[in-house]
Amino acid sequence: MINGNRILSIITARGGSKGIPHKNIIPILNKPLIGYTIEEAKKSIYIDTIIVSTDDPKIAEVTESYGVPVPFLRPVEIARDTSSSEDAVTHSIQWLKDNRNDIYQTFILLQPTSPLRRKEHIDEAIYKYTNTPEATSLISVTQVKQFPWWMKTITPDGFLQNFIGDQTRNTRRQDLPELFIPNGAIYISDVALFLTSGSFTAGNTLPFLMSEEDSTDIDDHFDIKLAELLLQERQNEN
Repeated sequence: MINGNRILSIITARGGSKGIPHKNIIPILNKPLIGYTIEEAKKSIYIDTIIVSTDDPKIAEVTESYGVPVPFLRPVEIARDTSSSEDAVTHSIQWLKDNRNDIYQTFILLQPTSPLRRKEHIDEAIYKYTNTPEATSLISVTQVKQFPWWMKTITPDGFLQNFIGDQTRNTRRQDLPELFIPNGAIYISDVALFLTSGSFTAGNTLPFLMSEEDSTDIDDHFDIKLAELLLQERQNEN
């Protein structure tokens, strides 16, 4: 809790994955991927409750071995490839209210695919959000290195053309505006506003800047190799 604000942490971990089967529990340096997120969430000084939303009994078993409850198995209709994180979060919040009369003012979504996100990131993001009265949401971002003005598309007849006009094609990198992209590591929102809007970025959304390294997201086997290298380096430093 912070400033009288109860914080619910939701970790979403669907069982299905086209790229990497059971990605959320695949071993990364001999630890299941979801374990990194659970461990850091449990270290938070602000989070009141942690739950995992999954449709997969194997993920539930791994989760509970870390001492985090799986109060329900996610319904099939919101566990498909086309289902969204917003659907899973809405279901989790509503389930806790309907079945336990457990109501929170704020939630933080932590996706297991960000194994380099640390406790410090979580607590700094919560502190920033709860101490900015006009903010209604926060998402973590990382700075973009690939500028859209330099990007190309390929025409149907096989030639390159600019993706966005010609106005900045010769502009130096240092003269271009800073751009940021969500990295998927942290989403924080006012519960009431989220439930009415269905969006993680409703109202006034704060950015929480993270480094490129800490923003590593597991999507394919290359990402696993990169994450293992970075995590090993971190362990060696400690």
